[in-house]
Amino acid sequence: MYKTLAAMLAAALVAVAVPASAAEVFLNPRLPAPEVVHLDAPLGKSATPTVDASGLLRIGDVRALPKAQEVPSWTAAAGGYVTRFRVTSETAVGLRVRLDLGAVPGVMAVHVQGDDSAKVEAMDIDPVLGPESWTPWTDGTTQLIEIVSRVKPSDDAVRVGAVLHMVDTPTAKAGAASCTISTACPSGDDPTLDGLIEERKKSVAKIQFVRGGSGFLCSATLIDTPRRPAPYLLTANHCIDDQAAATSMTTIWFYESTACGNDNPSGTQVQVAGGAQLVFTAFNVDSTLLRMNRPAPAGTLLAPLNAGVVAKGTSIVSISHPHGDTARWGTGTVGDQLRDNDRPYDMYSVNFNRGIIEGGSSGSGLFTVANGRLELRGVLSQGANDLSCTQPTLFTLYARLEAFYPEIAAAIGATAAVADDAPNRPQDVTATISPTPLDAGGPIVLENRRIEYAGDVDVYKFTLSTAAAALSSGRKWSH
Repeated sequence: MYKTLAAMLAAALVAVAVPASAAEVFLNPRLPAPEVVHLDAPLGKSATPTVDASGLLRIGDVRALPKAQEVPSWTAAAGGYVTRFRVTSETAVGLRVRLDLGAVPGVMAVHVQGDDSAKVEAMDIDPVLGPESWTPWTDGTTQLIEIVSRVKPSDDAVRVGAVLHMVDTPTAKAGAASCTISTACPSGDDPTLDGLIEERKKSVAKIQFVRGGSGFLCSATLIDTPRRPAPYLLTANHCIDDQAAATSMTTIWFYESTACGNDNPSGTQVQVAGGAQLVFTAFNVDSTLLRMNRPAPAGTLLAPLNAGVVAKGTSIVSISHPHGDTARWGTGTVGDQLRDNDRPYDMYSVNFNRGIIEGGSSGSGLFTVANGRLELRGVLSQGANDLSCTQPTLFTLYARLEAFYPEIAAAIGATAAVADDAPNRPQDVTATISPTPLDAGGPIVLENRRIEYAGDVDVYKFTLSTAAAALSSGRKWSH
């Protein structure tokens, strides 16, 4: 039906120029937009964001279609071909749509619009980046999607495979705790700090991604590297830990309050969809390095890295999106290095004296003042279970950049890793393995070597000569 309808109207369409990239907003209102997917309201699902056991802020569910739906026929336009359609999920506050890709003939521009907003979001589909692509996040129950290709795609090039049904919008006031402090608010007693926060907030993004069948929110920081202006982001491993989640990511920048005391969004936010490449992730240090597939927007600033150890008693600054709300800042002091029950290394404990973190703050940066700027020193891993406005001084744990940096130094173009107590580079330990090869049935022993976490991440590589060989470990953590 959709193909017939599109063919009947094609002759009446006014020729339009195909954009060179997704940055050029393009919509052809004369092209029909049939509804290819309509999902009824989901049953038994929360209508508000919730924080899961890991501290992640969950804001939606993936609704996979029993069978991927074809998009309407591609209609000829000046310089290319266009298809246009709608996807609806009843009662959703916001939507994203998973486009499953077949034989895509090249990079295609995508433009989407929510039903409660006149704003058009844009991205590119690049078949080199994988077999699926998630559209930008829009508000309302329906998303209007337009795809533009310079070469006519085959009928199975693009299909609708799933819908991310949101209980949050990209632009609504999300309800951060009353004791959080908007980045629109000055400190009141430290003009220098105000200037540093004004600068560094331009490095912080709210990120939305899909993981395990649900949609989540975290925070991330755009970092400075020798490969500048390459858009590298640091966030937490418990936010994004695989390529699928990275592919689904969209980022929102400059998401701020209208003014101090008015926490309604200012409308200055910019969304950059299109996902990212997972460069390196480490569970042990709860940190992930990503490289965005599209550049960060104009006006962002790169946060400098400082991979030195942060001493106890050091004052810190946090900038994040608690509960997915507009950007908030807080200050505190580094305490003892502590270890949680799941990760085998010590983290920086921080006690806040102004502001707090909440679900949605995960992955945000720990900053300290050095060299006249705020430098990134760690990534938010978790907060105490009872942390709240009534108990704001309970500790939070931050992954230490100085433990993660040696693992990412080469990837970001650093010429040398920072010094540590057990250099994080391959070492030949063949001579110290005893008494017999693993595949001969004997135990494997690394003599005079320890797996310990006093500031480093030690990686051991084993080569198994038979497929039947198995590896287990007896671990004794020391610090």
